[in-house]
Amino acid sequence: MNAYTIKLSNGRNTFLGKLIIADKALYFLCSSKGNALLESAGRSIGGLSGYVIKALADPSTSGELPSEINETELNNLASQLPNSIVFEANKIEKIQDTWLLKMFKWDGKKIGVPSGFSKNLKAELVPWALKHGIPTKGL
Repeated sequence: MNAYTIKLSNGRNTFLGKLIIADKALYFLCSSKGNALLESAGRSIGGLSGYVIKALADPSTSGELPSEINETELNNLASQLPNSIVFEANKIEKIQDTWLLKMFKWDGKKIGVPSGFSKNLKAELVPWALKHGIPTKGL
């Protein structure tokens, strides 16, 4: 699994974090304002989960996660980090990256992606969306 730096917006707030594409869901692990949240969480949790959180806190990290991490652990991390989101594949209605709208339509909500999707993220996201029957536009 790879971690991609991304910015999400719910219309009122903007959140910075890492998006991880797993088999059944997309995991947004929020670092919110800078990386202090992830760094402190990584120190307090420890173990493999703590290692992953500390690696995600590095803004230059957009690489491979340890192979030992699984979706259960990603779910646990998402539940421990405020403003993190688990985008379950069966609840994603559309992924869009056009000149006008850059967003996930998920669980009846529109989650904006103000900076859009990176080329590397798109390369992994499009096949994942096709596999799950999720419509994409502009990707």
